[in-house]
Formats: sequence, C-alpha cells, structure tokens
Amino acid sequence: MQVDRRRPKAGECFIPCLHFKSFTTQFVRFQVVDFLLRVQALEEKGFPDSRVEYVLGTLKMDEEKAHQFLPVFVQLVDLGFTEDKVSEALLQAGCDRDKALDVLLS
Repeated sequence: MQVDRRRPKAGECFIPCLHFKSFTTQFVRFQVVDFLLRVQALEEKGFPDSRVEYVLGTLKMDEEKAHQFLPVFVQLVDLGFTEDKVSEALLQAGCDRDKALDVLLS
C-alpha cells in the first residue's frame, strides 16, 4: 500500500491519503476473499459449489437468503429448468417452490 507522505497544504486533510489504485486493489481482494468464505460456508452445508457461486452472485452475496434459496433452486434445476429461469422464478415467487414452479410452467 502506497501512502502519500507529503505535508498537507492549508485547508487540506491531514490524514495520509491512499493512492486510489492501491485502495481499489485491496478492496477487490477483500471482496474476493469474502465471496470465497461465503461459498465455503455454504458448501460445508452440503450445497454444490457451482450452484452456490451462482446463487450468491444472484443474491448479491446475501448468505442468509442463499441458504433459504439453494435447496429449492437445486430441486428445480435438477428437474431440468435452466439456472437463469429458476433464479428469476424464485425471485418473483419470494422463494416459494410451488409458486416458482407455477411461474416456470406458465
């Protein structure tokens, strides 16, 4: 991490400023590590890794919602529906399996 150590001019913030590129890189690394930890936690509960990654991405990293979403998601995808259609139907149906199935069949 690079730190700007120049003396601040009058009226400038006196806290050393991080260079934007370094800060962005660290933030992206944090997001990647956070994503992988969430994937691992859900995989340890028995969910397939490829589906865990897809669902976490769809639900914007909400692990609690993913835990509710995944069992129904896996069931419907195993019936032959595409992941995109199942995801859309479940979001529209509020994660209710029967309502999502109705949406998929209509």
